Amino acid sequence: MNHTVWLAATIIVLMTVIFGLLILLRKRTKKYEERIAEIEMEAVMSLSRVEYNLKDKKE
Repeated sequence: MNHTVWLAATIIVLMTVIFGLLILLRKRTKKYEERIAEIEMEAVMSLSRVEYNLKDKKE
């Protein structure tokens, strides 16, 4: 019985650690996706400004 208790406790601890790591990975992935979306928006805005400035210079 003693070995069974230790085995069960070890499995529970390992499962808790694995689920914790999965949650952290999901949060990081979500943050990275949000940051990439922000960078894309900034790039589009910058490109729009450049296009607008070029149009003004041509006229």
